[in-house]
Amino acid sequence: MDLLFIFNVLWRKKWLLLLIAIGTTVSTYFALKLLPPQYLAEAIIATGIVERKGIDLEQENAFVQQFQINSQFSNLRNRLLSRSNLRLIGYRMIEHELTALKKGASSFRSPDEEVWTYNKPEADSVLAILSDEINLLNPSQQQESLLRKIAQAFQYDYEPLSESLVAQRDGDTDYFKIQFTSESPELSVFFVNALCEDFVNRYNIERADGEITAIDFYSTLAQDKKQEIDSLTLAISDYKQQKRIVDLEEEGSFLIAEKKDLQLAKEEQQKNILGLEKAIINLDQYLKEKDLSFTQKDVQSLLLREDIAKLKQEKGALLEQYDLGGRLDESLQADIRKTDEALDIQLSKLAEDRVSKLSKEKKDQELKELFFKRIDTEIDLILAKESVNSLENALKRLEQEAVGYVTDEAVLENLEGEKTIKTDEYLDIVSKLNEAQRIALSDSAPLQIIEYAEFPDKPESSKSKIIALLAGIVAASGLALFLIVLSLLDSRINSLEKLASMTQLPTIGELRTYKDTTKELSQIFEHPTQKVEEQLFREEVRQIRYVIENSGAKKLLFTSLQPNTGKTFLIVALSYSLSVMRKRILIVDTNLKNNALTVMANKVLADNLLFNGLSDVPGNTDTLSRVWQLDDNIHIIGNQGGSYSPSELLAGRNFEAILDKTASQYDYVFLEAPNLNDYTDTKELVVFADKIIAVFEDHSTISAKEKVGVQYLKQLGNKFLGSILNKTVPTND
Repeated sequence: MDLLFIFNVLWRKKWLLLLIAIGTTVSTYFALKLLPPQYLAEAIIATGIVERKGIDLEQENAFVQQFQINSQFSNLRNRLLSRSNLRLIGYRMIEHELTALKKGASSFRSPDEEVWTYNKPEADSVLAILSDEINLLNPSQQQESLLRKIAQAFQYDYEPLSESLVAQRDGDTDYFKIQFTSESPELSVFFVNALCEDFVNRYNIERADGEITAIDFYSTLAQDKKQEIDSLTLAISDYKQQKRIVDLEEEGSFLIAEKKDLQLAKEEQQKNILGLEKAIINLDQYLKEKDLSFTQKDVQSLLLREDIAKLKQEKGALLEQYDLGGRLDESLQADIRKTDEALDIQLSKLAEDRVSKLSKEKKDQELKELFFKRIDTEIDLILAKESVNSLENALKRLEQEAVGYVTDEAVLENLEGEKTIKTDEYLDIVSKLNEAQRIALSDSAPLQIIEYAEFPDKPESSKSKIIALLAGIVAASGLALFLIVLSLLDSRINSLEKLASMTQLPTIGELRTYKDTTKELSQIFEHPTQKVEEQLFREEVRQIRYVIENSGAKKLLFTSLQPNTGKTFLIVALSYSLSVMRKRILIVDTNLKNNALTVMANKVLADNLLFNGLSDVPGNTDTLSRVWQLDDNIHIIGNQGGSYSPSELLAGRNFEAILDKTASQYDYVFLEAPNLNDYTDTKELVVFADKIIAVFEDHSTISAKEKVGVQYLKQLGNKFLGSILNKTVPTND
């Protein structure tokens, strides 16, 4: 938005804006003076919000403190100004007024008879309703309708009361101010004090009831939560007893260590088996070399012996028991050693018995020891394999115990987790219970009236001067905004700025309408006067003249987009302005469609014959003839008019050479063309001019048709000198 455009719009309407501002200010001032005086009463309540009666500020950070304080003050204000609270105080005011009227005393206000006319039966009925506090909280539809009608009659309903009532925090203090303004000081004081008393009593009672309810609620909740915790504790204890769990973590560690020991023992026995099998192979090979043998059948026969089988079975049982016990029982280990010694004795007997059956030459000590070793190795191999089987059985048992351990751990963890959650909830409830008990003990009366309303000494200032001044400023600002919007919505050209904005063409000036028909146009320039209108008109022509002089152009073509834009008047005015400077001007009326210049010249020199048009000029003529004089320096070549276009009329004639020859006697040559919207004359005459000037009429519009002409003027480039806004309406500048 162009600021200069806005300034010009407002400047043209400055007197209207000033008149509206002054008128609004004066009327508002006197209207306020006619209003009845207003009296303000004020009471102060201590809330206990900041003084540690509602929250513990030491346990909160600064931001949370401020938020909590502001929130509680806002809640208190909204509650005091709520519709339900104002309805109750309105009922009390109605009770006061009806009681006063019943006793014949003066009331604060008289009822509006158009709404409700006082009558004793209805008044007694309303007083009966108001005396029943329980019924008053939930009146019937008929009772509520009657109460509302009487409240409206006395103006004690919600809207008028809320407009006159102000409730707000007093700065950063703990105090809350309640202010009420009315036409009566007694009414203001009574209303504020009654409102404070009723609200404080009702608030404190509700607060105390709420605190008792909160304590009972949290107490019950804490007991229920404690029972849930006790039930979970008992469930954990029963599960441990059922599963014989003393310390689940310690048992798990022992289980892992035992499994590791058994695994190592198994690996050790497997290595032992490999060694024994290799030793048996070597021994059998050696015996074979001695032509002796100890077959698998011999091994089975040995194992089937009752004493050997019994010892083998006994050792297997001891090993299994020893492995299952984690290989920690020393008494079992001693029994295993005794069994091994007994087996050795039996094996020695077997070896001797087998050797005794050998031939005499083979009964040497070496063979005896060899047989003994072979039998002993076989027994060790069998026992080692049984030990591996025993260890595998022990590992399987531990695997089963591990599965049970994981299940027990999951069950106990679930129970313990649930117990932890319930315990945290219980502690939180106990904390809230303690806080509720603390508030109940320390906050017996959170709201207290510390200052009742007193009778005001004088009415409140109406601030009529300030309000009137603001009203004037608002009215003027509103009108200014309306004028700006109206101007922006106005598609008409009413200023040079708007002309340039809408056409994107350069501008060279504007020319106002000159309406003084009693004075010749030439006299304005030849004999200047002190008339403001003539001075401004003359100055505007000079501005355009200055641009033309500095353009360097001699032949200028004046055209327009629309008809009747005042080109003829502009050309004549510019000619007189240049004539004063002793400049010679030739005006060639090339507007064949509207030869106003020719008609004007004929009116000046009526005894001369009109030029019969350019068509009768011989082709070999050097100059144009039949020139009429407006004055010594201004000459006009006219035309008879017609429907020809310049190219048709001038066909076969070197008009440009003729025009140049004629123009050599003058300083400037002005040509006028018809409008671009309807005729092509301008486009045909452009070749004869140095510069083109377009004339626009004030308050004209730029339609789609005009946009085509504007585009053509843009295409002229530097040959287009600029636009002139003509016929502007004079303002009181």
